[in-house]
Amino acid sequence: MPDSAPPPGPRRFRVWIALGALYLSFFFWYTPLGGPLREEEIARYEAVLEEFGRNEEGAARWRAFMRSDTGDDFAMWNAVDFRDRPEPVPGLPPDASSRDAMNRYGEPFFRRAVPNA
Repeated sequence: MPDSAPPPGPRRFRVWIALGALYLSFFFWYTPLGGPLREEEIARYEAVLEEFGRNEEGAARWRAFMRSDTGDDFAMWNAVDFRDRPEPVPGLPPDASSRDAMNRYGEPFFRRAVPNA
């Protein structure tokens, strides 16, 4: 009589439930479900643009983008070409690398962007 595998136990079932919950959490965090911006949201962002004093040409591009955006996700690739020697950066030693300067520049951004992604 051949050996048969034991039926899946409750532990294996809990692992699949946990993996499914993890996947669903990531899916709902990452997937844009909000759709395009509503008019009141666009008005709020336009007020922010005016507050920062953007030039009219730049503000017009943002308005056109906000009104034409579908709300779908998109991918972006930033290609960065580092200098051999960076410009002096306040708070970094004179012998700092370009990568050090970039990390100093991006640190406050990533600290806020990652949780709000």
